[in-house]
Amino acid sequence: MKRFIRLICLCFLGLIVLSGCDLPGQFVGKNPFAAGTSAPGHHIASKASSVKKSSNQPKAISYSDASAEITRNIHFSFKAEEDDTTGLKVGVIYIITMTVENDSSTPIIFDKSKFLLVARDWPENKKSAKSGKIQLDSGGKATIHSLFTKVGGQSLVGPGIFVYLSLQHPLAYSYNCFESGGVTSNNLKDKKLIKMNAPKQTNSGSSSSSSDNNPSANTDDADDDTDDTSDTSSSGTVDMKNLTQNQLLDWVRAALADNGWRLDKIKVELQPAFEDGYAVVRVYTPMTGDPSIMKRDCIYRVNSDGELEVSMGDGNFTVVSTPYPDN
Repeated sequence: MKRFIRLICLCFLGLIVLSGCDLPGQFVGKNPFAAGTSAPGHHIASKASSVKKSSNQPKAISYSDASAEITRNIHFSFKAEEDDTTGLKVGVIYIITMTVENDSSTPIIFDKSKFLLVARDWPENKKSAKSGKIQLDSGGKATIHSLFTKVGGQSLVGPGIFVYLSLQHPLAYSYNCFESGGVTSNNLKDKKLIKMNAPKQTNSGSSSSSSDNNPSANTDDADDDTDDTSDTSSSGTVDMKNLTQNQLLDWVRAALADNGWRLDKIKVELQPAFEDGYAVVRVYTPMTGDPSIMKRDCIYRVNSDGELEVSMGDGNFTVVSTPYPDN
């Protein structure tokens, strides 16, 4: 009997020990892996956060569709460099590289083929040499090398402006973009360049008209600048030792006409510059066999005595005109 009771007690104790870990409520909250059971909820929250973030990103738009508030925070710079790969021995040919920075909060899309270099006096616009689209996110910067190719030097010393699609989207004036540092969008506020690129006024009144179709007249507007006080003296004569750029160009045209050149029939480009301390004008004419390429024909300069000289490229100058035609 005692042995039976002892056996019953042992069985009962065994049942208690074996079933103790499964008793309801025991060890609740003490499982070191309990935190891991929230993993599915954690992933859902993370996904929702990601979706919310992407929905706040502004939609990219074309530059031509951007508002003035956006475009004023997009900055352009253009730099022209001589292209020695053309193999030409005369004339100066440039390639132009553009850099654009997007300081707006909106991603901008550009079509590289829509960039143009235009001027009212040119028979046709200079088109981009590139194609394809680029997207510039907020804070982004991009450089497009050789955006324009085979640009004649004369195109960069008179009226001219870089635009996107049309004149409604001006980017920067092209004047002297071959100088160190090139040009930037800031020059759109330059009063001298604004006047140079404005329609020329007629002498009869305030109505405006286009200048003549003479390709050599690209820089004629600058002589209207009221800041040029050296055009004439109080007696109405020209100071030949202190000519304005346009007075010099007019003198060269007169000398060419006196030499039998028909400027109304021949395409002539005049490129003013400074060389060895002299104000010079390089004269370019179409190359025989390929009129699309301009070759240098001769060089004019004004010497220290106020006389107009010409050289055929051999380094020797000969006086061809004195005094100034209007004197």
